[in-house]
Amino acid sequence: MSKKPPVNLVDLIASAREESYDSVLTGYELSGDRYYRQLCKAKSEGMINDDEFEALLKIEKEKLNGLLSEINRGERGRLPHGTILNKHNNAVLVEIVLETLGEFEEIASDGSVVKVPAYQVADRTGKITHIRRNVINYINPGKNKPNGATRFFWNNGLCGLLGESRHLKKKHSSLALLKLYDEVLGVGLFDRNRDVYLGRWEIQEKGMWQDENGRTLAAEAVEDVLRWHIPEYRKASREEKIRLIREKVIGYKNPNKGKKNGPKQFFNDSGLGGMLNCSPYLRKADCSLAVLELYDQVLGLKLFDRAEEVYLGKWEVVEKGMFDGERGRVMLVDAVEDVLRWYVPGYKEADREGKVGLIKKYVIGYNSDDSTKPNGAKQFFIDHGLGGVLDKSLFLDTKSSVLSALKMYDQVRELRLFDTRYGSYLAETEMSRGWVLRQRRG
Repeated sequence: MSKKPPVNLVDLIASAREESYDSVLTGYELSGDRYYRQLCKAKSEGMINDDEFEALLKIEKEKLNGLLSEINRGERGRLPHGTILNKHNNAVLVEIVLETLGEFEEIASDGSVVKVPAYQVADRTGKITHIRRNVINYINPGKNKPNGATRFFWNNGLCGLLGESRHLKKKHSSLALLKLYDEVLGVGLFDRNRDVYLGRWEIQEKGMWQDENGRTLAAEAVEDVLRWHIPEYRKASREEKIRLIREKVIGYKNPNKGKKNGPKQFFNDSGLGGMLNCSPYLRKADCSLAVLELYDQVLGLKLFDRAEEVYLGKWEVVEKGMFDGERGRVMLVDAVEDVLRWYVPGYKEADREGKVGLIKKYVIGYNSDDSTKPNGAKQFFIDHGLGGVLDKSLFLDTKSSVLSALKMYDQVRELRLFDTRYGSYLAETEMSRGWVLRQRRG
């Protein structure tokens, strides 16, 4: 076999600037590898700079599709040298693989059957649906459980791209690969300003919750599931967000019988169970209150800010062991004060004497709306959500004792509500149901 004549680099570079990759290879009878070596020589001789070197390695989509098909058929071992040095080639290779996804049917939330067109012709929302169903939840042939996005790309001929591309922010990362595709081709998959988008956290990767971006990612994930599962949440005011979290998260009712309710189950059912267990940025692992606290801190929403007129009480987010330790003592006092503020008119602004009078009238003199229930102070706190607090707090002298709870609150806040040296004060004997009945009968 005769040796091929040397290539005139000046002519080659001039042609490469004007013609397509495939045309240049055909015109100069070059293989992809030999063309790459000629470009390296041109760069070393100062004929082209780094940016132009990368630009001249850009391959048209049809050619890339053919090369990738040859690899997947076993006719070629790899892409030509230099292919993945071009950023646009990286993105187009991802697009080619995604465009192998055909149409499918799925069940909509209303129970109807919806046909999702093939990826190549799908709109942006359809593309996101494809990626969620067929890439993020990809099932490796022969397996019965999802293996995820990395395995999808690996099985479709992009293992070299995942491991070697200098354009990926993280090697072997399917998230980095999808973000590169999204950025270069402008698909807008991760655009959180739109109603429909992919959450970065949906593409599960080892260490994703633990790395330096894990704190922001966790907060982002919480906001995403709140937006997606509570349609009104996205545009709600701070006060409305608090109301919705109370109703839809804290008051979450699992549609599947046999499973638990409440905030922790809400996050588990929304796909955040891994974050709850793995994130080192949570004050306490597997704790929905810690999740909401982190979300609140990162986004500065002031959900738990007791200086505001409307706020969430931390004690409302019921968790195992929440009333243990010094934190439990603070939570007990906050809980008592919160229900007094929320359900006793004028309590927050009242002075000491005013507070005493209001507690006598609205708490000790409480009349339950339910005729089958008792009246009085204990029922007041039970009816306003503190039954569990009274039962579980370790800081009460007597379990379930309203007197102990009020005295703890009084002591910590230094209100002197029970101080007999004042003309008006709370007497311990007033706390019993019998006292309330005698007053009513009188």
